Amino acid sequence: FSGLTAEVKSEPQAVGLGRLEEPEAHRGRRLVSRRPSDAKAGAQGMALFGPAGAAAADFGTKVHALFETVEWWEVGKSAAWVATRRNEGAEETVLAEVLNCLNNTGLATVFAHPGGLAEVWRERAFEVVLDGVWLTGVFDRVVVQKDAADHNVRAWVIDFKTDRAREGEDAVRRVRERHAGQLGIYRRVAAVLTGLPLAAVRASLILTDQGLAVDVPLAD
Repeated sequence: FSGLTAEVKSEPQAVGLGRLEEPEAHRGRRLVSRRPSDAKAGAQGMALFGPAGAAAADFGTKVHALFETVEWWEVGKSAAWVATRRNEGAEETVLAEVLNCLNNTGLATVFAHPGGLAEVWRERAFEVVLDGVWLTGVFDRVVVQKDAADHNVRAWVIDFKTDRAREGEDAVRRVRERHAGQLGIYRRVAAVLTGLPLAAVRASLILTDQGLAVDVPLAD
């Protein structure tokens, strides 16, 4: 090893880092996120923080959960359905309100199979972009009818409302004014998802305490 020479290491030189050039590609624009319920008029957000508001919201959630269990309603099988819901712990007040709608002849077309080929969406979540806005929401119930070739021909968006009208208030007018914007968005989303024109998509509000269907007309 005496014949080897020692390795002389040079001091490392500082290297300056230059600024990277901006890429040519444009940055993607982040879409605004909304829920269809944001379109409600006269929202009473503060009321939800009180005991009455919390109880009403809880009641509404339970009503929606029971409606979700109904694919197509057959009056002859109602006893079995009721027994199952009771075994699952359904509250009697909630059960009574839902049954009032299910057995209401005026709402028969909401829950009965329309005939032919059809499918029903129950509490179906969606994500869609409309007019540059990212919309997140959940359909309560949508009935989609098809032709013999399994093509969608019409759809019916159904939204359940458990809120109560004040004494002397016109409930139909109130829900139309308050929820027309929300139902209009639901109609547009359903049209996109089914590939149907807006005119082929019907939208209705169901007032569960009255067992009443309120159609929401297509906006001009």
